[in-house]
Amino acid sequence: MQYLHFFSCISMLLLCSGMCRALACEVNDANKGIAITIEVSKSGEGQFETIQSAIDSIPPSNSQWTRIRISPGIYKEKVTIPQDKPCIFLEGAGTKLTSVEWDAHADTASSTTFASNAEDIIVKGITFKNTYNRPYDLSMASDSVSLKQAVAVGVLGDRTVFYNCSFLGVQDTLWDAYGRHFFQNCYIQGGVDFIFGNGQSIYENCVLRYSFGDYATSYNYGYLTANGRGSADDPSGFVFRRCRVIGKGTAYLGRAWNAFSRVIFVDSFLSDVVAPEGWWAWNHVGHEAFDCEVTYGNNKVAGSIYISKSGRGNFKTIQSAIDSIPPWNSQWIHIRISPGIYREKVIIPQEKTCVFLEGFGRKSTSIEWDDHEDTAASPTFTSIADNIIVKGITFKNTYNRPMDVMDVNKDNLTQAVAARILGDKSVFYHCAFMGVQDTLWDDHGRHYFHKCHIQGGVDFIFGNGQSIYEKSIIKYSIGDYGLNRSYGYITAHGRASADDPSGFVFNRCAVIGLGKAYLGRAWNTFSRVIFTNSWLSDVVEPEGWWAWNNVGHE
Repeated sequence: MQYLHFFSCISMLLLCSGMCRALACEVNDANKGIAITIEVSKSGEGQFETIQSAIDSIPPSNSQWTRIRISPGIYKEKVTIPQDKPCIFLEGAGTKLTSVEWDAHADTASSTTFASNAEDIIVKGITFKNTYNRPYDLSMASDSVSLKQAVAVGVLGDRTVFYNCSFLGVQDTLWDAYGRHFFQNCYIQGGVDFIFGNGQSIYENCVLRYSFGDYATSYNYGYLTANGRGSADDPSGFVFRRCRVIGKGTAYLGRAWNAFSRVIFVDSFLSDVVAPEGWWAWNHVGHEAFDCEVTYGNNKVAGSIYISKSGRGNFKTIQSAIDSIPPWNSQWIHIRISPGIYREKVIIPQEKTCVFLEGFGRKSTSIEWDDHEDTAASPTFTSIADNIIVKGITFKNTYNRPMDVMDVNKDNLTQAVAARILGDKSVFYHCAFMGVQDTLWDDHGRHYFHKCHIQGGVDFIFGNGQSIYEKSIIKYSIGDYGLNRSYGYITAHGRASADDPSGFVFNRCAVIGLGKAYLGRAWNTFSRVIFTNSWLSDVVEPEGWWAWNNVGHE
């Protein structure tokens, strides 16, 4: 049994951050966001006896949330939500009570028991089953006989969410075809490629059950996933977070359906059902590529560098250690920084990839500098390279100290960046970012911040990054300085178009401090910032947000 955690891949959780944009459906606050409710019951006690007839009754291009509530029972029917029926909330009575079942296997596209083609769909508490490939169909099967694609669910619409649902099949159970999807507390069962497609999806707190061992088949192994990502620019991929892989038999976590297949398991439990190799390249054997190679003989890094101000390490400064790494390094290099305050500007240039920068804790290891000439030149720490991990360090710009800004009307308050992150796939654990204006420049790329402390007063988390902040403390500090400024801004996001996938997501964070602040102001026309499952103290202005130069265009 294994517990798997990928330092280098956690930022891929950002795949679905765009899901949280405003949905295109109107809501009726008096009825908890639901404008219309339709009841379905096999007994005839509802408005309809079949699910499909209820869906058919919804007018095309519907723009109001319509709930279809399905009474307990086994509904033996093929169900399709067509592309022109958005804004549907399909709610069963629970996976043990409400089931939709069908037996089809002619081809992948036509075999689906449930097909969802529309945008803005929510599904809760339903089991979806394709009853083909039942155990007795497989008991005498060989690899080329009887076992066929038989899809339980096909999801092709964007912004689709499944809560507490079950997906049952054997081959190609769940076709996560296209669009941004979220699956929470779901159960997915099968034997071959039973989660497949080209979706951009997060699976959270789900159970994945490999079921071939239940059947006396001649198959020696199977595959949980088959992702179809076809290019390096394709944003799609599957992320399994806090999930459990169980079952009977032996299975690969996935096989590469296409040249750039992307599947990530993070913070998940993998039972011994998982083949030790983990993955199979399928038709791409010999073309596997990793951003950074990993060697297991030295603590999962290829080399370690020690920094100590006392001279007992390999280097006395952090920058000299970074400079020593060869350009376009492809092996993880661990730079361990002893306790102390390192007064230097630090830059990880674009060609110094695969660096793991580790301090002795943010209270013990600090990098500080005082610069404010202009925004781009002021950062204490700048990270331009891809594949960077940082842990246990405080980054501070010491300009805009309290004595510098006691009178804000004198224009003493200016941009003074503590850290600027431009590289893709960058991760920060247990770090602190200290400043007043423009503390953390989350500039570009996919980033993940876990259990960090970020402090400032004006736009102190800003930029155009595609980032998740999780379990972090966001401290508004203007009030600590006794300033006469009446309010500040926590974020300023720079998304400039509807197609830009960037945005800031704050999950399970706490906003604290002294004074009053807006959660953010719109630095650009399509700025996107989301706070979810977070605690907001009374430091937050009741209005929440300010449109800045985009007033009237919210």
